[in-house]
Amino acid sequence: MFKNKNKKTAEVKILHHQNPSFLPLIAIICLVSLVLMYGIFVTCERICSKKAEDKIDELINQNRSFQLQQDKNIKTSLFHLIKVVYTIAHQNELEKLLNLPKEQQTNSLKDDIKRELKVYMANFSYCNQIRYIDNSGQEQIRINKIGNKTEIIPAKQLQNKKNRYYFQAASTLPKGKIYISDIDLNVENGQVEKPFVPTIRFAVPLFDNMKSRKGIIIINIKAQYLIDTIKRESKFVQGEQTIVNSNGYWLSHPDKSKEWGFMLGKDSETIRVKNSVLWASIINGPHPTVETPEGLFTARKVTIPAQRIGKGVIISPQQHQTGTTVSSTFLTIISKLDHETIKQIRAKSCHTTRLITSLAALIVILLSIIAYIIIRHRLKLKYNLLKMAYYDELTGLPNRKMFYQQLKHSKEYCNRYGLTFAILYIDLDHFKDVNDKLGHHTGDLALKQVAQALLDSIRKSDMAARIGGDEFAIMIHQLNERSNIEAISKRIIKHTQNIKVLKNTPIKISASIGVSFFPKSAADETTLLRKADVAMYISKKRGKATYTIAAE
Repeated sequence: MFKNKNKKTAEVKILHHQNPSFLPLIAIICLVSLVLMYGIFVTCERICSKKAEDKIDELINQNRSFQLQQDKNIKTSLFHLIKVVYTIAHQNELEKLLNLPKEQQTNSLKDDIKRELKVYMANFSYCNQIRYIDNSGQEQIRINKIGNKTEIIPAKQLQNKKNRYYFQAASTLPKGKIYISDIDLNVENGQVEKPFVPTIRFAVPLFDNMKSRKGIIIINIKAQYLIDTIKRESKFVQGEQTIVNSNGYWLSHPDKSKEWGFMLGKDSETIRVKNSVLWASIINGPHPTVETPEGLFTARKVTIPAQRIGKGVIISPQQHQTGTTVSSTFLTIISKLDHETIKQIRAKSCHTTRLITSLAALIVILLSIIAYIIIRHRLKLKYNLLKMAYYDELTGLPNRKMFYQQLKHSKEYCNRYGLTFAILYIDLDHFKDVNDKLGHHTGDLALKQVAQALLDSIRKSDMAARIGGDEFAIMIHQLNERSNIEAISKRIIKHTQNIKVLKNTPIKISASIGVSFFPKSAADETTLLRKADVAMYISKKRGKATYTIAAE
């Protein structure tokens, strides 16, 4: 009669209000906090990177401004020197000498030229040598300056310079051209002069009135003052400043052993070898900025344009060799920010921002804790209110209201799927004697133990509830046989008679049970409960401690 073929019997839902679990709440708050802190830290890193890059860009721009100013200073100095050289080359006595036949060139005229050139030399602080060299490369006049002393070199000490690059370049120039050499070291008698004397050579080809070539006038200018000016002013910018020539050899470097490699046979002491990436950038662009394993480099080429100055046109070594009139590199100024400096800039730029970020992260954590406490409190309060509304305070079992909700839900579900369930209505026998003779405290303990006895007698898929006073109700689902209900009823009666609190007292309690079935006994909740209640009273009239099944 009670067999159910429907497999969905186990799906009957038992209504309950569990003690809230705070693990999901903790997980959600932690996740939100982590997302917020991640956002804060990402934002911080972006701000730090932006500040650091702005600072690095500022230093790069400072170096570029420094290099630009040095470029202007060098060109201004060179153009001034060229005008002086051009003036010397057109000195009256020298032009007179060039237009006289060789046999008419007197020593007195040469002495006048020497004295006048000596005066030029004395008043020209950056000049350390003026020479007149004839077409054969032989020096005819030479004025030297050592320190503040200016002297005319005797004829027997004059040298032949036909094999020197500056003579070969300048002696073939057409009229009106002015040759300017790269910076190198002064060489005397085939040996590099010591201490080193960085030198720039300005040369002008000489012609008589018949436009016949008569040699060159060449002036050596001390290039150290240009190098020293760059070094002195580099103290006002950050980073290492170096100077290289058009072939990448160092003219100025913090490590002196790297300087003048092309003059001293140190062919490897060049950027082409030491930092090929940087050198390729310099070759391909006039003002490159490039980062290599050695650091962040900014470079600027100082170029000498083939332009007219007064009556002359500047010609650099590269222009002379290629026959072009384009600008050529005179030297290159290189500024270096090493990685340690960049690292310090980034650390310093981020210090304040990271401090603020840490405080923001701490605030997020504190707010998360506060949010957790507030939400936890509200959830517990809500649970307590639900517990008060739907559960018996003494026994912890569902109360009448909760039981009626379950009854309605079970009826609707079993109606839909053609299932059945049973109601056991229980009233305790002799319970009034417990309160009257042993006190309400013992009575409360007895009710708690009865509640536990009921739970021990049923399955998790069933529900036990306290309807009021000493009355209880049980809802049994998944019925297969009538004998299952009888077995449960007998188990409840047995467990109720054996509660511990009354074990050593003369008072014994028992349970009178009335049973009704849905839908056999009744198809609505009210009738179903009433029939179970009537059956329970029949059990009491039959002598108590028994069960009665309501008539179908």
